[in-house]
Amino acid sequence: MSNQTSFNKTIKCFISLDFEPQPVSSLPQTIPAIWIAVSSINGLTAPLILGINLLVIWTVLEDERLRNTTYNILLATLAFTDLLMGLIVQPTSVALNICLLLECSSSCPLTIAYMFSSLVCCGWSLATLTVLSVERYLAIEHQFFYSSKVTVPKVLGATAITWGIMTLTLVGFRLMSDSSFEIRQLPVAVNISICCLIILNCVGKVYHTSRRQRAIIADITAVSTQQDIDKTKKMLKELKCYFVFGLVIISTVILYLPSLVTKIIGVSMGQEFTPEFKYIGQFIWVTCVYLQSLANPLIISLRLSYIRKGVFKKLFRQDG
Repeated sequence: MSNQTSFNKTIKCFISLDFEPQPVSSLPQTIPAIWIAVSSINGLTAPLILGINLLVIWTVLEDERLRNTTYNILLATLAFTDLLMGLIVQPTSVALNICLLLECSSSCPLTIAYMFSSLVCCGWSLATLTVLSVERYLAIEHQFFYSSKVTVPKVLGATAITWGIMTLTLVGFRLMSDSSFEIRQLPVAVNISICCLIILNCVGKVYHTSRRQRAIIADITAVSTQQDIDKTKKMLKELKCYFVFGLVIISTVILYLPSLVTKIIGVSMGQEFTPEFKYIGQFIWVTCVYLQSLANPLIISLRLSYIRKGVFKKLFRQDG
C-alpha cells in the first residue's frame, strides 16, 4: 500500500521517537483520541505559557535593581526557557500530532523539529534549575563568598555552560539513529540524574540551615537594635526566596515523574508493552513536562510580591 510505503520511508526520521510510525487506521481507536486530547491541552496552554513568562521576564529586566540580582536574573532566565516551550515546542508538538493523524508528508521534518526543540528546551530548563539551586545554596550557606564572588555575569556564564553541555549530550546521543531504544534513553536518564543529585544535595543542606536560621530569627526579634533588625530582614528575604524555589522544585518533581516512570517501564520491558502505552506514553509525559513551564511562572508570580506587582502592573496597564 502507498500509505505504508510512505511511512516506511520515514522510519529513520521517526527513530528519535519512542515508536515507529504506522497509519492511523492500523492503530487502536483510543490512540487518535488521546493524541487529539494532548494536542488540545498543548494548544490551549501554549498562549498562557508564552504570555505569563514574557511578563515575568519584562518585570525583571525593566527594573535595574531586579536585573542586577543573581536570583532574579536566574528567574528571568528560567522564564525564558519556559517561554520557548509555549513559543516553539508546544506548537511543534501540536503540528506533529495533527500530521500523524492526517498522515501528511511532512512528518519527518516535524519530528526532527519536535524532538530537537523539546530536548533542548527541556534540557535548558532543568539546567537553569540546577544553577538556581547552587545559587540558593551559596546565598544561604556561604553568604560572604556569595556577596563577594557571585555576580550576574558569572551566573549567566555558568548557565550558558550548562546549557551547552546539556545540548551536546542530549542531542548528540539522540542523533545516533541506529542505536537501540535503551541506549537512546541513556543521555536523558544521566542528565536528569546528575541535575537531580545536585539539586537535592543543595536543597537538603539549605533546608537544615533554614531551620537553624528560623530559631535565630526568633531570638533576634526579641532584640530591638537596628543591626539585629536589618539582619533579621535579610534572613527573612533569603528564606522567602528559598521557599519559592522549593515550591518550584516540588512542582518539577511531580510533573517530571511521569517521564521517569515511562522511561523505567520502557527500558525494563524492552518496548514489549501495549500499543496504547507505546504510542501515547511519550506524548503524555512530555505534555506534563511542558506544563512545568506554566507552573514555574505562576509560583514565582504568586509567591514573590515584587514579581506579582510587576506582572499585574503590565497586565492591567497600571501607571506608577
